[in-house]
Amino acid sequence: MNLRFHFFGLNDLNRAPKEDRPPRTGAARYFQVFWENLGKLLLGNLMCSLGFLPAALGVSLGLVYENFWLALMGGAIGGAVAGPLWTAMMDLSLRCFASRVDEWFAAFRHTLRVCLKPAALQGMAVGVLVSGLLTVGSFASGLMEDGTLPAPVVWVMLIVDFFLVALAVTLLFPPLCYVRQSLAQRVRGGLSLLAQAPLRTLAAALGLLVWCALLGSLFPLSVPLSAMLGFWPPSLYVAQLLRPGLLEQFGQQEEPPEREAPEGEPGRYTMSQRSEIWWRRHWGAVLAVVTVICLALGVIQTVTSFREPDVQVAFVHADSLPDNVLSALESSLGELVGDLNGDGEVVVQVNDYQVVFDGSATDSDVQTAGSTLLVTDVAGGESSLFIVEDAEGFLELYADQMDNASAATWADSPILSALDAGTYSTVENIDADLTGQELLAEYTVLPATGADSDVLALLLGE
Repeated sequence: MNLRFHFFGLNDLNRAPKEDRPPRTGAARYFQVFWENLGKLLLGNLMCSLGFLPAALGVSLGLVYENFWLALMGGAIGGAVAGPLWTAMMDLSLRCFASRVDEWFAAFRHTLRVCLKPAALQGMAVGVLVSGLLTVGSFASGLMEDGTLPAPVVWVMLIVDFFLVALAVTLLFPPLCYVRQSLAQRVRGGLSLLAQAPLRTLAAALGLLVWCALLGSLFPLSVPLSAMLGFWPPSLYVAQLLRPGLLEQFGQQEEPPEREAPEGEPGRYTMSQRSEIWWRRHWGAVLAVVTVICLALGVIQTVTSFREPDVQVAFVHADSLPDNVLSALESSLGELVGDLNGDGEVVVQVNDYQVVFDGSATDSDVQTAGSTLLVTDVAGGESSLFIVEDAEGFLELYADQMDNASAATWADSPILSALDAGTYSTVENIDADLTGQELLAEYTVLPATGADSDVLALLLGE
């Protein structure tokens, strides 16, 4: 009796391959292998995503609190946990292309056990490098906003560094799935693989980097998504590109043979068969629990990172504020007002609304979004000051909610005109350093009628 258990039962929908059908290649082969091994890859991905949670949370907390050592520790510990699971995921992907995955769960556990130490050490090293680069990137972004560092140089440096890390991951982890080697042997083998198939190897590293960048850009939304889509797409992609070179390097090795329960004795299942039965029966509960945990962690991270603004200031104009000007205003206004709500942090929120009042809007979606946010702001009394480009059009709608008697231009306000409003450049004047003060000089400053008098005194000196 040949037992072939399939996670979800989804693989039962697959059509048997035709003997005379030529083997698929390229992207068609990729999706064919995924569909034929759907349940196994999804379950392996789920276990891999759990292993990467400590790294994601540790490094993100270090970045949020701007603590270099916390980020580094999170990367080291999380990387040590994630390394073996990524190796097992790579082993599963390689087996999928070899069509030898009926005993995949036993192979998954075997890979974790055999490769635990070298994979954990490699994962720790990668975690430290990634967390360090992310911290440096966060610090450099602040310098770029201040104009201290030229943005192209920083971005090129970070992209090259991250690509080298992705290349190291591509070259050092897959060989662990074949034979146990020392680090020196893995490095030599990886360099040999790079020399034999440079385009495939570099394409694999680039694809891995792009996928990681996509997940990073979606954080923290990517945390629950990774349970289904986080790791099988890149591991299968890397496996498809590297497998020919790996087989040439290590020889046409067969994966462990499939193990079957003895005929006539259905009770004598192997451990892996019992495990697959358990997973098939309880996959829904496991997936639900993991989803709930991921969503709860996302909510906790959002709630703990949110700070109530000490003051809000709204800018209403046709074009959005340049990033450098916006960040400089938030910093200088924060120094001016201080910690008004006593929560231990100074937070000034600049609300930037793109709204025109003369019917000349060129982007109806931006106009609608800006108008909606502006109406909500005015009605809720969120912003204390409204700095407006078209004061006449603005007051036609909101005059009853503004203190018109205290209206003044930005340049005539001694406190606002003395703030550091940063510099910026435009496409027409790419090399010119235009100042935020020049941009805002003719804007009209309108205090909201319900604004706190102490806040207005700090902002306007009244």
